[in-house]
Amino acid sequence: MRVQLAQRAVNALAVLAALLLVAIATYTSIDAIVRKLASTALPGAVDVVGYGLGIVIALGLPYCTMQLGHVAVPVFVTMIPGRLGAVVRRLAPLLSTIFFVLMAWQIGRVALKRMASGDQMWMIAVETWPIWIGITALLCVTALTQAAVLVLPEDANAADTSAMLKGEAA
Repeated sequence: MRVQLAQRAVNALAVLAALLLVAIATYTSIDAIVRKLASTALPGAVDVVGYGLGIVIALGLPYCTMQLGHVAVPVFVTMIPGRLGAVVRRLAPLLSTIFFVLMAWQIGRVALKRMASGDQMWMIAVETWPIWIGITALLCVTALTQAAVLVLPEDANAADTSAMLKGEAA
């Protein structure tokens, strides 16, 4: 039940990422048309696209980690037999979890500094710290999702990797 709830939440974040990406693409397209026809730009296009893509990435990371969709070398990993293979297959998610925790910590520090300084976007008078806090929270969700991979049974990861090598859905 908890796994299904977590999967739904992560799927919802991925849908939000997709919708935001479509909105950014639309905004960029309209900006290009306005530049061509009116020799001017939409206000804050650089800010909207830059911060928007950062949010898209942060929204999509939990889905990617839950689906084991990150970069891996499954041919190499599945060739390692026995206990050593099991250790290698557990080491990657552990290192990824540590990486996402460190990223969340560092970006959280940036968010706090930006909140204290009142930092705003370049072209739009909008403070940036709420965006950085949101990205920090999403990186925490990603770390938790990646940590969940550590508690999955070894057989579940092996089945996913095997199916991926065959080009099938597990």
